Amino acid sequence: MTVEDKEKILKNIFDKTDLIEEEDKEVIIAYIRGTVDTKERIKRNEKITTCKYEVG
Repeated sequence: MTVEDKEKILKNIFDKTDLIEEEDKEVIIAYIRGTVDTKERIKRNEKITTCKYEVG
């Protein structure tokens, strides 16, 4: 199972639970993945934030 597969599974779980704050979901994924460097995480979070504001 690849890291991407694991992330998809986690995102699917997160989408179905209200127990985890939206801001914490990406942090949890990054922590579990462990191989994402800080710069990549920042870029991804900025992209998600931008998309979130464009959608709603």
